[in-house]
Amino acid sequence: MKRKFNSLFDVLEFTLQGVNATEAMLINDVGLITDQLTSAATRYEVDSYLGTLRDNQIGIERVFTYLMKNDLTRTNAVMREMIHETHGLLSQTNQASLKEILMITSLQNIVAYKISMYRAAYQIALELELETPADILQQLLEKEMNAAKSFDRISLIQFTNVP
Repeated sequence: MKRKFNSLFDVLEFTLQGVNATEAMLINDVGLITDQLTSAATRYEVDSYLGTLRDNQIGIERVFTYLMKNDLTRTNAVMREMIHETHGLLSQTNQASLKEILMITSLQNIVAYKISMYRAAYQIALELELETPADILQQLLEKEMNAAKSFDRISLIQFTNVP
């Protein structure tokens, strides 16, 4: 059954459901592959990032509470495919340095996707003049943008260490 959007509010709800699904998938799946990381710096950044995902979900839940909505249920096929691709890429090599690069570049793609979703939700909340949700979404967006910077730094280190 296809969903119909009748208002910008419906689009905001749908976008937030997608972001929430993304956070849940990352909590469940990405943690399973971090044991393949050997670099302490990479592991630290990835573990730090994974530690923020539940807080992000709490932020999304706060927005839903403010909007007086309680249905966070939705899947995110794009994120499911990105995670599947990450697993596939990592299975294609046994070389630790290549696994590190593949993991970081995959996470960079995932974070870029999440930034686009958070930015869209933030802009919609601003358009709807929903100050509190916009403030929460802005904080979540800034966290993702900081994560992107951290992964950029780590990727530069990893690329210079490739044998």
